[in-house]
Amino acid sequence: MGLASNLRAITVDLVTTYGNTYMLSKVPTKGVYDPDTDTYGETNSFTPVEIKCFVEDVTVEELESININGMYGEVTSMATVHIDDNTKDIDETYLIDGKKIHKVIKTTSQDTDVVIKAYFG
Repeated sequence: MGLASNLRAITVDLVTTYGNTYMLSKVPTKGVYDPDTDTYGETNSFTPVEIKCFVEDVTVEELESININGMYGEVTSMATVHIDDNTKDIDETYLIDGKKIHKVIKTTSQDTDVVIKAYFG
């Protein structure tokens, strides 16, 4: 586990030192509709948090290489995010600065998640 721990520590250090701040939030969802009360159940209660990450534009070639063809125009950016308590569960139900995440790829080393690439737009 030494290599994975070192890679993760380096990622955290680089992103927190040189990354920009973005807002991570959850796509609002309504609970299940109850026709007896004419209301929806509980909505998600994720509190938006600030995260540090690197963001860069994506190319058509990159989108094709990760199998999200046809989403060029929808997916415009890729964020490199270090893993911590706020980011470890990122998936396609999250938003970065109000923009929907379309695909998440976690890079692992020695069965440990090291960094997250989130494609959004």
